[in-house]
Amino acid sequence: MRGYHAAREATSSGLAGVVVLVVLLGAQTALAIRFRRLVNPPLAAATVVAIFALAQVGGGLGRARAALRTARTGAFDSIHALSKARAIAQDARTDESFFLFGGLASDEQAFSWREVQIVAGSADDQMLANAAAGRTLGLNGYLGDATRNVTFRGEREAMVGALGAFREYRAAHERLRKPMRTGKRDEAALLAFGEAAPVPVAFERLDAAIERAIQINRAEFGRLVQASENALDGLPRMVACASIAVGALSWLGLRARMKEFHA
Repeated sequence: MRGYHAAREATSSGLAGVVVLVVLLGAQTALAIRFRRLVNPPLAAATVVAIFALAQVGGGLGRARAALRTARTGAFDSIHALSKARAIAQDARTDESFFLFGGLASDEQAFSWREVQIVAGSADDQMLANAAAGRTLGLNGYLGDATRNVTFRGEREAMVGALGAFREYRAAHERLRKPMRTGKRDEAALLAFGEAAPVPVAFERLDAAIERAIQINRAEFGRLVQASENALDGLPRMVACASIAVGALSWLGLRARMKEFHA
């Protein structure tokens, strides 16, 4: 909110500054025609101060806008995709448990549907190599979206780790499917339950890998929002000081000409 109010104040000050600059230029032109003098030093100084203030306001707003744009497209979009992938992975784990207890095809179909939402396509060595090299063509699903949106230091490595963890979890689920298809539920239960069972171990790795990628983007999002606020800090005070200076210089310039007019 502080950044929002600062941006509003800076924008309003910038618009007012443009009006002041036009008035100053118009006054100098009128005085030059009336008194046949090309330069009125105080008004010229006021114009320089106004231009400087406008440049500072424009630069601050530009830096703040660029930081917020990167925060939205680079960090927030990735946080959204990764959070969706994490939530769907939790739902897939639930479907997996229902499938283990009931053996219903509908639960297995639900798992497969959620699996495609996380990563659509083959999770093989070539996919990981392409992701590590920045080649994400054909990589779909929420993890694919986040991988295509890699922006920050360490984020690509985190995404490759998440994709690798997803591949491990998919492979662990395939191991569970085989005994379930042949009616060996006890064997499947050994794969699905217990601290050292391959399915929960693989899932925990996937969840932790996605969380690492989320944390990178959260940290960058906070940094960029702070950078946008820093870009606006001090602008209202600077504009206030510039306004006083412009007013004082304008008064001096007009006062001198008015004396000449009455002389």
